[in-house]
Amino acid sequence: MSPAADDVRVQEARSRIAALPHDTELVGLGQAELVGWVARMHGAAQLLDAFVRDAVVPVEAEDTRRLDRIRVVLARFDWEHDDRQLALEEIERIADGSQP
Repeated sequence: MSPAADDVRVQEARSRIAALPHDTELVGLGQAELVGWVARMHGAAQLLDAFVRDAVVPVEAEDTRRLDRIRVVLARFDWEHDDRQLALEEIERIADGSQP
């Protein structure tokens, strides 16, 4: 199972969405009932938003750390004396995530 399928927030959001009546049924609901469904769907959207934010932020943070390490390699590189191939290989290892 994927991490999303295991997350309680995703399971709850799916449950709320699955309970939403079909469009043909929504048309016949009164204003109070529609407001109730809108509130439930808003809650489902908030649960999914929280999951996505938690899932994406660590990836962005790791990408930022990698970019910072690449910048360090470039900043310390002496263009007249250092081996360009070694620097490129180090940058590639950082970008691939194989270098801590």
